[in-house]
Amino acid sequence: MIKPLKKILLKSPRDQPEETEAWRDFGYFHKPDLEQAIREHEELVDLLRGEGVEVILAQDEEKGSNTLLDSIFVFDNAIVTNSGAILCKMGKKLREAEVPVIERELQRIGIPIYFKINGDALLEGGDILWLDPQTVIVGKTHRTNELGFLQLKMALEELSVEVFQFPLPYFHGPEDLIHLLSIIHPLDIDLAVAYLDLMPLNMYEFLQERGIELIELTYDELKVHGNNVLMLKPRKGIMVKGNKSKRKLEDHGVEILEFEGEDICHNRSGGPTCLSLPLLRT
Repeated sequence: MIKPLKKILLKSPRDQPEETEAWRDFGYFHKPDLEQAIREHEELVDLLRGEGVEVILAQDEEKGSNTLLDSIFVFDNAIVTNSGAILCKMGKKLREAEVPVIERELQRIGIPIYFKINGDALLEGGDILWLDPQTVIVGKTHRTNELGFLQLKMALEELSVEVFQFPLPYFHGPEDLIHLLSIIHPLDIDLAVAYLDLMPLNMYEFLQERGIELIELTYDELKVHGNNVLMLKPRKGIMVKGNKSKRKLEDHGVEILEFEGEDICHNRSGGPTCLSLPLLRT
């Protein structure tokens, strides 16, 4: 999650319906402004391309579908490994239609499907944290259950990856949950930004044993995606504009680029990591 980023998949809000009341069902704070959303998303795309990242935009076969309002958050749909993609199974029923879209897109660009989370298992990408190429942490949440963890563990252990699970707090319940990556996000192999008030003690001890320094955030920083950093390389990443936490990261030698995300991030509760699916890091 921190190695130099070379190729990434994003999905534009351009294909979303201009007039819809479905945003209430998805829990947005107000009706999305489609034109503003498109401008903000294009700014993020331009920022990535300006850093030498190849950006692939997913093609939507269901243009104007009310069921795909959250589909710009492609990170939750799949996990990319060296052997191909693991397709997730969304814990939020309103988002179930997203995974087939991403599956078709991955196949279109030549990325094999290594494994599919199936049956009663639930697993969302926001609950997956790669500490290093051989170590993955999984958060047990309202949208990632024990079966999802066990299926992912089985799939990744075939690739010689260790997988550890930590139950996360109830927080505000299934409709306003906290993903693992809302609590912690890596900035380097030995540095991460974290909201410690919601971090399980055994996870904190696990990270301390591995010598990972944690930059602590406050709740007001958490609410505006202060730990949602899309890493371009170790200690250089992208954040949504206006975060007080930017200064804390810079004080630790982390270079931060920003983009405007009032509609696609703050209104919809997702940052640049959520908006992207890294395909290749070197």
